[in-house]
Amino acid sequence: MTLNTVLRNIACSAALLAAAPLASAHSLWILPGDFNIAGESDKWITVDVSASNTIFKADKPIDLKGLMVTAPDGTTTPLASFTEGKRRSVFDIELPAQGSWKLQMQSGPRYMTFYTDAEGKHQRLFMDKQKAKAKLPKGATEVMSWAGHRNTLSYITRGAPTEAVLKPQGKGLELTFSTHPNDIVAGEPVQMTLLFNGKPAPEMELELTADGTRYRDDRAVTALHTDAKGQFSFTPAQAGRYMLSTDKEQDSTNDRADKMGWSLLLTFEAQLP
Repeated sequence: MTLNTVLRNIACSAALLAAAPLASAHSLWILPGDFNIAGESDKWITVDVSASNTIFKADKPIDLKGLMVTAPDGTTTPLASFTEGKRRSVFDIELPAQGSWKLQMQSGPRYMTFYTDAEGKHQRLFMDKQKAKAKLPKGATEVMSWAGHRNTLSYITRGAPTEAVLKPQGKGLELTFSTHPNDIVAGEPVQMTLLFNGKPAPEMELELTADGTRYRDDRAVTALHTDAKGQFSFTPAQAGRYMLSTDKEQDSTNDRADKMGWSLLLTFEAQLP
């Protein structure tokens, strides 16, 4: 299930057309200038972060205070500095150690409350169910609150790939890899496992999209599905940059939201054979 589908389901369940702007929600992505570097002199990488409907075409800047960098030894530190422009955020990162590095932004829960006002217009508040009670106008109907969690990540390898940064944290939607994400090659099969709260996520839908959607009439999205063990596979048709995404939603178990949602987005590169 894609993020668009999740948000459309939320909108339909509450009969709220106010969710329509969210149903076309921009994908937040992390895009390194290089996914693999070799040699002793190449230690710096430039990374773009933005949110857009057109894949990898910068549209909205992102506050990167929550971006975390995990080194090959497994230690995690916040991003030291970044530049937030009008259409994207940018930072340079030094990779002093050989091995694989993880760039990750996790957020949530982010609360939103949708409602229909007395004039029949569909509205939303960026607050949870309890706080929204005091802000809802008289005559508000079809009230529904939603809590969202996001996990956006990418990997960079200097030298040979290493495994420490691939260890799952057991929270929300995550991936484990039979093929290292920095060792994916065009034309060769790739297998991954989707997890939810540390356990395999069976019967889930994912979307794989190659770079260049702005140059195609068809976005050419490949639909993927996990099996009973949460596993799925694909073969990149060509070398280049890719976006892999998936979402999950369920009824909330607390009094702050009616629904809860989780999203996962991974950017990676398929190398030339």
